[in-house]
Amino acid sequence: MTELDSSATPVGEQPITGGGISGPENVALDSHGKVWISNYDGDTISELDSTGAPVAASPYSDPDENISGPFGIAVDPGDHVWVTNFADYSGDSITKLDISGANPTFSTFYDDYLYAPYYLAADGSGNIWVANLGDNGVDEFDNAGNLLSEMGGYVGALLPFQGPSGIAIDSAGNIWVSNSGNYDTHSTRRQGVVPSYPEVVEIVGAATPIKTPLNSAPVRP
Repeated sequence: MTELDSSATPVGEQPITGGGISGPENVALDSHGKVWISNYDGDTISELDSTGAPVAASPYSDPDENISGPFGIAVDPGDHVWVTNFADYSGDSITKLDISGANPTFSTFYDDYLYAPYYLAADGSGNIWVANLGDNGVDEFDNAGNLLSEMGGYVGALLPFQGPSGIAIDSAGNIWVSNSGNYDTHSTRRQGVVPSYPEVVEIVGAATPIKTPLNSAPVRP
C-alpha cells in the first residue's frame, strides 16, 4: 500500500509491503491513527502504526480460520476491527477483532441475511452496517453481532439497491450506499448509458452519528 500526504505526495519509502500485507482490499484508521488493512489473499488483517511501520504482531490470523476473503474493514468507536468475509462472493459472515487484551480475540457472526457482504461501516453507537452485494440489501448489527434490522434488512422499492457495495455514515447519522450494479451495467455506463437505478442511495437518519456536532442546531431567523 502507499501513504500520501495532504498534497498527494508519497510519504517516506513507498510502497509499504511489510506487516503481512497480501492482496490488500480495504483500509481503515482507528482512534490512535493506526492503519488496519484487510488482506483478501492472506485471510488476515494487517496493522501499521501511525508512521506506516508494521507492528510486531501483524498480521492477525484467526486460529479457527473463520476469516475468509476479508474485504471490507471498519473500526468502531471502541477500536474493535471488523471485516466482511466475502470469500469469492460466497461469504456469509462478519468478524470482529479485539486486541485490547493480552491476546487478540476473534468473534465471527453468521446470519441468513448476510449474503456476499462487501463493505461495512460503524456508527457512533458501535453498531455495524453491512452492504450485502449478493442480496441487494443493507443490514445493521449491534456490537455483539446481533441482527438489529428487520427481516431482510433495508430493501424494497423505496431503497432501490442494485449491487450495494460502498457504505459510509456521516455526522448526521445518514447512511450513504453506492450501487455497483454488475459487470454488464459497468460496461454500459462507460458507453454513456445511464443505469436505470440510482447510483447512490441515502438512508436518512437511520444510524447514530459518527461524531456529535460542536455547535447547537441552527435557529430559524
